Amino acid sequence: MKEWNQDRFLDCWSKERPKLLGFEQEREASVAVPLLVTEEGPGILFEVRSSDLQTQPGEICFPGGGIEGKESPAEAALRETKEELLISGDKIHLLTQIDGTLGPSGAPMWAFLVQLEDYQGTYSKDEVAEVFVLSLKELLAAEPVMHSIAMKPIPDEGFTDMIGQEYRWQGRRQSMPFYLFGRHLIWGATGRILKNFLDRVRAM
Repeated sequence: MKEWNQDRFLDCWSKERPKLLGFEQEREASVAVPLLVTEEGPGILFEVRSSDLQTQPGEICFPGGGIEGKESPAEAALRETKEELLISGDKIHLLTQIDGTLGPSGAPMWAFLVQLEDYQGTYSKDEVAEVFVLSLKELLAAEPVMHSIAMKPIPDEGFTDMIGQEYRWQGRRQSMPFYLFGRHLIWGATGRILKNFLDRVRAM
């Protein structure tokens, strides 16, 4: 066994971002919540995902995606915003990190509030079917319909041989907000991030 070298151990950890154990095979993701100016004041931009995408086709989301290589969550959110909205990096202003959530795979999804400058409604048709903007005034006036979903562990064969058939699993129930604006239904991780953001704005 190698001898304990605290300085070497700390030096190794200073060069990488810690992972969340149990999700090594799942890519962490980052999203940007884009603020821009509308005729009714501040607004938030949403994307409708392309119907050609393999995951969540046609669903509503914020710009974002998987964190690549040694990117920080903030760098990933800014890169994805540039790629999906076809906007130059100097027109995207990072304001602050806000509360994130868990994505569909259970891996962390980090969230950042950004300000878009001089955005002309462009987007990549490879990933995005359309974009739309809802004013902050309209969003704050909306009340989501709340539902919940149970997350139940399903062990593989032989798992309970190790811990006993009578082991009492701790399931998890997750609340889920649904916002309907015309034909646009906002829910899932996007709905959770949106609701938390709006709740924080109301509490100011």
